[in-house]
Amino acid sequence: MSKRSLLLFLSFCFCLFSCDDRLVYNRIESIENSSWEKGQEYLFTFDIEDITIPYHVTLQLRNNNLYPYRNLWLTYNEIRPDSTSRQDTIEITLADTHGNWLGKGISIFETEYPLYRGYFFRQPGSYTCLINHLMAPSPLKGITEVGIKVETATQKNP
Repeated sequence: MSKRSLLLFLSFCFCLFSCDDRLVYNRIESIENSSWEKGQEYLFTFDIEDITIPYHVTLQLRNNNLYPYRNLWLTYNEIRPDSTSRQDTIEITLADTHGNWLGKGISIFETEYPLYRGYFFRQPGSYTCLINHLMAPSPLKGITEVGIKVETATQKNP
């Protein structure tokens, strides 16, 4: 097989396996200097068009070895298209009782926390999610990134 044929084949395989038609929104925000100030909210806005299908909403966190705790307390505030809101307090366990990080990675550890599974949004339109930490120290060291991922719970029809 020629190098060109191999390259085309590998490119095709990459496109085939990397395409995810379930993904509606995926955004990760970097936390400057891995230092999250108290009151610093991270904002994520996404559009929901089809309210007849269920969605998975996932919180994404990345931390490094400088994070001094096993868990992380957050607020999650969802503002709906009609300006009503829903707020939750969330505890995310980032390390086991022996201090081993539960997230994937080597020096940066990624943890995905399911906020909603099979969730039906009530109305189409633009949703805004605000995320803030509730931990005592400010700035909170060791959290490098925070994000939101929204996917349909089922395969979309073409």
